[in-house]
Amino acid sequence: MKKGILFFVSALSVLAACSNTGKQESSKQTNESQSSYYQVTSDDISITKDATYSVTLTTEDTWQFVAEAGQDVTDWLVLKSDKQALTDTSGVAQITAVDSDSSAITITIDSSKITGFSSNGGANLYIMPDSSSIVGTGDNHAHYSETSAKIGKYVIPKVSVDGTIEGEVTQEDGLTFTENQITFQFTVDGDEADSSLMNTEAANIVLAEGDGYYTSDYTYSDQGLSTKMKNGSISYTIEPEDLQITNSGYELGENGGGRNWSEIGGDGNGNYHLNFKLSGLEYNGLPVSVETFTADVYCYGRTFEVDDGSIYANDVAKWSTTAENDTPVLCDDYTDDLIIDWANGFDTSKLKAKDLTLTMKSQYGDTLTLTAGDDFTIETKKNRTTIHVNYTYWAYTPVYQTLTVDVAKKHLTWDEDEYKVDDISHDYSIASVYVYNVMAGGQTGTQTWTIYGLDGLENWQQIFNAPTYTLSAEIDGETRYYSEANGGSLVDEASATSYDASTDTNLQLLDNTIYLTRQYNQTEVKSINGQDVTFTKVYSQAESAIKAPKDVTNVTVKSGFILGDTWEEHLRWPWQTFINEGYQGGRS
Repeated sequence: MKKGILFFVSALSVLAACSNTGKQESSKQTNESQSSYYQVTSDDISITKDATYSVTLTTEDTWQFVAEAGQDVTDWLVLKSDKQALTDTSGVAQITAVDSDSSAITITIDSSKITGFSSNGGANLYIMPDSSSIVGTGDNHAHYSETSAKIGKYVIPKVSVDGTIEGEVTQEDGLTFTENQITFQFTVDGDEADSSLMNTEAANIVLAEGDGYYTSDYTYSDQGLSTKMKNGSISYTIEPEDLQITNSGYELGENGGGRNWSEIGGDGNGNYHLNFKLSGLEYNGLPVSVETFTADVYCYGRTFEVDDGSIYANDVAKWSTTAENDTPVLCDDYTDDLIIDWANGFDTSKLKAKDLTLTMKSQYGDTLTLTAGDDFTIETKKNRTTIHVNYTYWAYTPVYQTLTVDVAKKHLTWDEDEYKVDDISHDYSIASVYVYNVMAGGQTGTQTWTIYGLDGLENWQQIFNAPTYTLSAEIDGETRYYSEANGGSLVDEASATSYDASTDTNLQLLDNTIYLTRQYNQTEVKSINGQDVTFTKVYSQAESAIKAPKDVTNVTVKSGFILGDTWEEHLRWPWQTFINEGYQGGRS
């Protein structure tokens, strides 16, 4: 039984706005002494609808603004964490007034221009002038350091999800769902959102990018949200026919084949891990944050453990690695060494492996924390620490692109008069998955090869050798072959002329998949010594036509991937002798 589960993963942060020039609620409180550079001298704003809001900033003595009216400052709007508050980078906030002595500026925010907030639900809004916008005056030769100050808040619903969508794939029934409804819950400050303010007309759910698949692998037919919100919630239903695997418009041969649920999941792995995205909702004219949720569908689902192991910044330290191209490869069988050279004045001789946290991260928010002592060990002395990472990552997804090393300070000593030490952390770019291909379609019809981990595939010649055929015929009880030598002659197999079969087999690259349709009983007439002879086309083995990875041309390896020496470098991991589970090849 293979099961698939949909669940929401929320990632939210918030904005707050400036002072509303229209009707708005205000705290009537002035933000004083918010930094040593400037103050917010306008009232706190509360962005609750699409309107215009203004905020005034006044510099402290010996500082002044470098700004002009009409200047776009959308990227000054941040959250408490200094993360950008909006997904917009321009067009929302601009300077509308500058005092004659440049000691104060007025910024107007047009919330009707906001297309997205970076947080889930409302939040406090801050402003952080960029590094070139404030300078010292007179005898003040100091430099402004980017500093944020609160200017108010914005109010949008927080989105959460109740329920799961569970499915299974069987040979008899294909994809079916046993649970197919989820509920989006909308709350404002913990209370149910006002249904009269919610606009769902432009709302849609689409298949988003993720690891282990291309969006072109599937078609997803969004049936839309119901237009009615009840008790602060809206239900959403997915049917099996809404999610279909595609062949990118390729016309299959008469024997069928192509891609299907039981094979696209990868040689025996059968795990479909798909991201979906909800967007387009508005609340009182303001955009509700984009929400992402995940669907997991299993054909050959399984888990396993390996005993005693795994499945296989700043000025205080200089970080390096012995890995080739400075990129540790965590999917091979070799140990990667990460090196920390500590600054003079540090003593790290008492550092322990448990003081280090190594976390693998994907671009879609997946994380995997390695185990000290099992997945990595350390050697350390006063001024150098070497981390030996012996972990081997076997799965296809997630594709981890970054290895973050965090060092706890408990067993470190340093010259506190010379160094102020905050967090000690560094990100290494890593490769965690070999570029791979998934072959599907069986042995008689249309054969497909879907390539994962490469950018820049535009034609099949980049990754595929042209299939060929020779011409054979039974002549006087003996199998003979055709050669173009001497104007056409009969020869043995080794001397036969080889012809390009790419047209015969309808060889195409569509999206990221190679399609080839096997041919049988094809003939061609050739003249031998003035006599017409009907030859049978003998086609080469299609499976051998894919190029070796080193021969693939004009492509770029995606972040997190590495091109191996062979396609077998990391395939069929469930069939390793120490696992030996799941589908192991052959035909049922």
